Amino acid sequence: MSKTKGLALFRTLRGRLSAWIALTTLLAMSAFAVVSYFLLVAEEVAEAHEPPEEVEADIRSRMLMTLGLVAPGALVVVTAGVLGLARRVLRPLDDVIREAGQMSPRDLNRRFELPPRDDELETLNSLFTRLEAGFSAQASFAFDVSHELRTPLSVVITELEIALRRPRSETEWQASAQTVLAEARKAARVVDTLLRHARAGFEPRLRARVNLQELAQRVVDEQAPVARQLGLTLALVAASDAANVIGATGDADALHTALTSVVANAVRYTPSGGQIRLLVEVGDAQAQLHVDDSGPGVDASEREAIFAAFVRGVEGRHLDAQGADAGTGLGLALARRIVEAHDGRLKADESPLGGARFTFFLPLAQD
Repeated sequence: MSKTKGLALFRTLRGRLSAWIALTTLLAMSAFAVVSYFLLVAEEVAEAHEPPEEVEADIRSRMLMTLGLVAPGALVVVTAGVLGLARRVLRPLDDVIREAGQMSPRDLNRRFELPPRDDELETLNSLFTRLEAGFSAQASFAFDVSHELRTPLSVVITELEIALRRPRSETEWQASAQTVLAEARKAARVVDTLLRHARAGFEPRLRARVNLQELAQRVVDEQAPVARQLGLTLALVAASDAANVIGATGDADALHTALTSVVANAVRYTPSGGQIRLLVEVGDAQAQLHVDDSGPGVDASEREAIFAAFVRGVEGRHLDAQGADAGTGLGLALARRIVEAHDGRLKADESPLGGARFTFFLPLAQD
């Protein structure tokens, strides 16, 4: 039993540290004794008239006697001191290890009681704070996703249950089918955006130089037909020679997804007859890509909240109440995650056109 406890001691950090310090102390003492021995032999041989063999034997006898008396006591003192010091110094770490062994994903609100000014171990409390925030955000996100998918699915089920209660004419079936199709498309949009949202959490798969002027023009060309149908003007501001070469380093497809989400958001909320304008420039040693619109804008109190998943501003809630398509509430969250994965920022502000301005801040490509 005692042997098992002894072995268990050396499996702990305190036991290994104590053994290591005691061993190094013993080795240092031995090395000192050996060097002292040879120095004394050399000195005595040089000064004495006795044969070297007798001098060496005499010194060896005295050295061994001295080491036999001093070394055990010194070793005991050193070992006891190391054990006491290790116990005192490593006690917070022992507490951390014990507490960590009792934690679980459902119990991340626990924190370690640490001595003041213990910055190294306090980092662990910061880590668990971030983990708790991450798990809470994940749980909240799952709840929001369930709610967003539950609504269209409930409408589909209700519509089909009502339709099957009695015989229906072809016209009535067509009306039901249109309702079911609209809700199914809404659910499909949520699922598709969720997939893109999940992919955006990873590092860019490809890092290459992306010409932002060309990227903006590509998105404008793709969104222009939808904008024209809604009576909107969508254009990229004519670039100067300098703007033509502004580039960022990243995944072109991911940045295209982010910009498309923001432009589509502007198209959705800008009233007919309005305009949407894209501009690429350099400011504060960063590449800046602005998306301006003449829509209702974003209230200052909501300019940060709208980047959370499934959050819609006042205008979005207004469209929801009218039964219009206000989007899934994931587009801006997706765009921000992509931009942050590229070491950039995405923020909302007031536009010179009177509506909202969404600005991509991206590190300039190093040519």
